Amino acid sequence: MPTPAARTDALHLRYPDGTRALAGVTTAFAPGEFVAVLGPSGAGKSTLLRCLSGALSPSEGEVWFGDERIDTLRGEARRQHRARVAMIFQQFHLVPRLSVLANVLAGSLGRDRSPRTWLRQFPKEAQAEARGHLARVGLADLEERRADQLSGGQKQRVAIARALCQHPSMLLADEPIAALDPRSASQVMDLVAALNRDDGLTVIANLHHVDVATKYASRILGIRDGLVVFDGPPSNLNEAALEAIYPTPPPLLETA
Repeated sequence: MPTPAARTDALHLRYPDGTRALAGVTTAFAPGEFVAVLGPSGAGKSTLLRCLSGALSPSEGEVWFGDERIDTLRGEARRQHRARVAMIFQQFHLVPRLSVLANVLAGSLGRDRSPRTWLRQFPKEAQAEARGHLARVGLADLEERRADQLSGGQKQRVAIARALCQHPSMLLADEPIAALDPRSASQVMDLVAALNRDDGLTVIANLHHVDVATKYASRILGIRDGLVVFDGPPSNLNEAALEAIYPTPPPLLETA
């Protein structure tokens, strides 16, 4: 059996205020898999992604990335792990006053930590690569525009281009379309699906809309109250499974 791209073993996390976010999550993600994580607000979805990225350390349990245990990493070793796992967020996390190109180039900072890059003096090769990623997400003509002049859908596509500059082996997407209109949401999800399909990039995406998850993902992970309550293909996500995941009827993406 091939080594999973990532896995967790009896993962628990309790925040300092006493909030229990994860309560024994054991799961694994295969290389090249597209997993959609579903669950109500506060279920622990974002916490799971942040443990996988190395941004959070669990209270108990283990997190593995390939053959390397990453929850025990510290300092430079943890930084190197975080550089190879790209994340996109609901709120984009761009630098508003910088150009689109500069925001995309920021994705290469984890790979090239020379003084010139921190002064935003990127080599020509890095700039050419960033422009290539912008072309791939359909924004080649906007490289000089400030990030705060973009629409929400354009900002998320810039964030995807920035993620590609990291040369990641895994993409973690935390509610990537929650702030977008239906047309922009479809564009973003189509891009993420293409990265998974064409590049073999492992994708784990927290999603708010059940219909989007079943359309794009090959596997659904349902979380409620910090526990995995469903794990299987979209075809198995029946009414009983949805009732186990959601205390109230789950949301669907409204069509334009």
